[in-house]
Amino acid sequence: MGTFKGIPLWILPLFLGQLNAQLYIEEIEGSSSGEYLIHETIQNHTLSFIPAVYPTPVVKAINKAHNNKVCSTWGNFNFKNFDGDVFRFPGTCNYVFSSHCKSDYEDFNIQIQRSITSSILVISKITMKINGLVVQVIENNVLVDGKVVQLPYSGLGVQIEKRDVSLKVSSKLGLVLMLNDDNSLMLELDEKYANQTCGLCGDYNGISIHNEFINHGVHITETQFGNLQKLDGPTEQCQDVKPEPRRNCTRFENICENILMGSAFLNCHSLVDVEQYMEACVQDLCHCNSKMTSLCMCNTFAEYSRQCAHAGGQPRNWRTKEFCSARKCPLNMEYRECGSACPNTCTNPERAALCDSHCLEGCYCPKGTVFDDINNKGCIPVDMCPCITAGEIYSSGESYSTPCSTWQVHA
Repeated sequence: MGTFKGIPLWILPLFLGQLNAQLYIEEIEGSSSGEYLIHETIQNHTLSFIPAVYPTPVVKAINKAHNNKVCSTWGNFNFKNFDGDVFRFPGTCNYVFSSHCKSDYEDFNIQIQRSITSSILVISKITMKINGLVVQVIENNVLVDGKVVQLPYSGLGVQIEKRDVSLKVSSKLGLVLMLNDDNSLMLELDEKYANQTCGLCGDYNGISIHNEFINHGVHITETQFGNLQKLDGPTEQCQDVKPEPRRNCTRFENICENILMGSAFLNCHSLVDVEQYMEACVQDLCHCNSKMTSLCMCNTFAEYSRQCAHAGGQPRNWRTKEFCSARKCPLNMEYRECGSACPNTCTNPERAALCDSHCLEGCYCPKGTVFDDINNKGCIPVDMCPCITAGEIYSSGESYSTPCSTWQVHA
């Protein structure tokens, strides 16, 4: 199908009016909650959209679904609690993200704080108390009990490691926390903590809305609920977020719908309800500053992709060079939206076949190659893999001798 200035012809009737318009950003005066409107001329930019495909087939999950064990926050103050409620809370104080609160002993307590610097919204501080150990993530530094540590770290049942697009903290208690490079955060908890948690992630009781936004028969707003989770330090008094009116942002609905209903997410729709993420996308665009374009346009799409993967689905690559561009990968690796959590390597070339974890976004070796984890020089055909003998590295085809015989390396 033809294009006009990089825009597929099929989409022009939907977007010509929007893309030729000028969207205005006005930071609301006197607001401490980080409210924004859009102010960016996009008529001269090239955007590529994945065509919408509305029929939703019944898709069986590839791996066991566990998105009902997950709480997350992403983009412009969006949250999804354990019970599936998606809401917006524009707070920049220190808040309890999730804690083990209904037991004599608190296994974990996780707190987060966002900040806005030069109009860029970031998760500036995470504090985790896990079975007596204090882990903090502050400005890309990881501290354990107040001291900066090198990664990977392991101690007292806690492991911390950096993967290409995320920082992962896992505990033997049944807790996994993932901080992604796009300033999204995801917490997965073992089912043993069901109905035993407090904080922005809710009580994990499997019942939507109740006890978070309906408490003892009384309805509370998203802002009221969020303010209740604030935890000030001994010497600080952070102000509560003020109520914000719901805005009519229908002019952005087509943009969000055409991506989230597109072919890249076709096998996700029967696994994860897309309506809440379309609304989050619309609200992001409505409140966003032009300097946060990636947050406005892309982070909710990325979050829906992650939720689909957690539900056992396999989202396809939806990023293009012009739209939410894919992350750059090192060496000769390539970015994939959904790749094996257990990629094949020279030392373990069959690892992916035995992996039962859901797929992850990240950098992977091209098809037909594995990662050379011996020399750490990138991806190579498996028959070119070196080997290690008696502490020495030998390349494929190279010979070596022992007192009794001569050997040749074959992968």
